[in-house]
Amino acid sequence: MRNKVITGLVAASALFAFDFSGVTANAKASGTTPKTVRGTFYSYLGKSKWGVIKINVHSASTYTSKSGVKPKPFKISSTSKSRAHKLAYHGFKSGGRYYFSLQAQLSGAESVFPEDGFRLTSRKINGHRYKVIRGYQGGYGTDYIKGHKVRHAYSHRADASY
Repeated sequence: MRNKVITGLVAASALFAFDFSGVTANAKASGTTPKTVRGTFYSYLGKSKWGVIKINVHSASTYTSKSGVKPKPFKISSTSKSRAHKLAYHGFKSGGRYYFSLQAQLSGAESVFPEDGFRLTSRKINGHRYKVIRGYQGGYGTDYIKGHKVRHAYSHRADASY
């Protein structure tokens, strides 16, 4: 009887230590981005300015480019020790659609990337189909077109009520 009680206490303490060991949902985040979301994406901001997001295997950066001005990008990487500069790719489903975040360890307001995440999709522009990542923030979605600078701002309400 005494051995059963001791075994039960050991098992309970092991479960307690495992549940509260600091492992969070962010542990599912990865330092590597999938091939499908890698590339350089552009969004037109008006007056010859472009919002640029570059996503590589272990890093991502964002900056605003303007002709004749060399931009200073905000870069995140998987090897960074700072939470603010740490790449933590995290994919999740919401409403039957697949979304992803590049800084899963930060709350949306702390990140320079769109706070409600991204979604990989495609868009038809002038008869051509382009891959885009759609960034969601503040109830609006902004399309970043892969590899092409298109002089039109593709932004819309996230609930599709234009």
